Amino acid sequence: MAYWQHTDFRFHRLVTQIGCYWGGGGHTELYLLEGDRLGLIDTGVAATPAEYVEPALNAIGRSLADVEVVINTHGHHDHAGGNRAVHDASGCEIWIHEADAPITQDPDLAFETFFARNQRLLGQTAKLEAARQEHHETAGRPAPIARAFRDGDVLDLGRGVELRVVHTPGHTLGCCTLAWDHEGIAFSGDSVLGRGSREGGMPLIFYPDQYRRTIDLVRELRPRVLCLGHHYRTLRQTNESLRFGDLAAAFVAESAEVQSLIEAATESALRELGREASFEQVARRALRRIEEHMPLANESATGWPNGAVAPISAYWSQMTGQAL
Repeated sequence: MAYWQHTDFRFHRLVTQIGCYWGGGGHTELYLLEGDRLGLIDTGVAATPAEYVEPALNAIGRSLADVEVVINTHGHHDHAGGNRAVHDASGCEIWIHEADAPITQDPDLAFETFFARNQRLLGQTAKLEAARQEHHETAGRPAPIARAFRDGDVLDLGRGVELRVVHTPGHTLGCCTLAWDHEGIAFSGDSVLGRGSREGGMPLIFYPDQYRRTIDLVRELRPRVLCLGHHYRTLRQTNESLRFGDLAAAFVAESAEVQSLIEAATESALRELGREASFEQVARRALRRIEEHMPLANESATGWPNGAVAPISAYWSQMTGQAL
């Protein structure tokens, strides 16, 4: 049973956005592409295909068995966790950037790379195994990868649906934006993050240097429609997952502003406290500065804003040489 009724929005004659909810307040946007081959950009978590994608397909006289291609914008559990369910239903091909293929095949590798730091850096190791188990449940079972694409490849689904792969890492190493140049539509997934998708939270920037370059790459695309992977929040706009025209450009600009704010706050905290300070001390000091410019709220379960550990720890590691 779905957490909420599925929400579908056909904003182009060949593209339907499928909004999908999942546990703990998560929400991921998928995109159905009706080329000669029926394609799906991202699959949500393990339960998403049955709870949201199947009803959306039924509404247009299709089913999961009709999906021929899944294209992942990246390999995180909330975008590739449903791969196996779609593959089992249809035998579809699964395409993903070569750098992210490994994390779709090994949920432990994904958890250790991206999420274990949330407990380890804060001395909350007693919560580690519960967090690992929750990640495993949403990540689902691995599905075979049919195509590991690269920057510049063109993914052709027929009927003019030709998506150019733009490698846009920073959130993951294999994060990509899929540019439908003829239509001016860019499916960016989690390539550009605003100030994060959760209320009072922060963007999950794991590779800062690459994220800076990614913002420039997406800005240069100048899409008429920017299709995001979540309802990303910004500093001044409403929370939307589709950004049109000038609002797409403004979203990218505000994402750069947020990135600079987090970097400067972390650098300032380190300068004030010294490199001998613990990560937690540095992070708390940085958050005080960040909160002067954007709203933050601690989650009751952790005592920290959602996503805060990821970007601050990434900049802290870069600035101190401390391994994560």
